[in-house]
Amino acid sequence: MHIKKIDLDLDSEIRLAPKIEGQGHIRYRLWVDEKGNLYVQFENNAESGTFSNLLFSVSKYESERNSDKALRNLKGYDSISKSFKFSGNNNDGAFLKAVLRHLLPIDE
Repeated sequence: MHIKKIDLDLDSEIRLAPKIEGQGHIRYRLWVDEKGNLYVQFENNAESGTFSNLLFSVSKYESERNSDKALRNLKGYDSISKSFKFSGNNNDGAFLKAVLRHLLPIDE
């Protein structure tokens, strides 16, 4: 599988999603594969907390963006090994949920 970064103008290449709880935001990039599937990758956390470098599928997790439950057992694409693997980082679920809510706002 080949996944590449979506090239946007410089002002919009890095996007900012507000955190669900607490202060700050998550910086993220968008990626797309050869089939047009969209992925997100975390770039930076404005406050504290670590995250993985995996690319997470938007379509796989978008239906869970409004869930009260934490996203667990996330599987993402590792661009180094060029394979999908489970995330071992506890923050990825909350960060992914914040990014998905930013990309796909919830109707109220």
